[in-house]
Amino acid sequence: MQTDDETIQLRGLCSADSNPEEVLGGLSKHLKQFLLQHGCPDAKVEWSLEPFIPNQRGGKIPVYVKL
Repeated sequence: MQTDDETIQLRGLCSADSNPEEVLGGLSKHLKQFLLQHGCPDAKVEWSLEPFIPNQRGGKIPVYVKL
């Protein structure tokens, strides 16, 4: 999810036998590299173990992509 103009926060569910810090940390590095390659060198990517925030109306998880 986008937390401010230049920051994206990854949240995810990991299997019980995985290391969430390793999984989400690796994903954030890949996303940062992707953004860098596509002209967004100032983008910040962080990750969190906090649970998803469901949409109160439909129970869906909101997805925001601001290009």
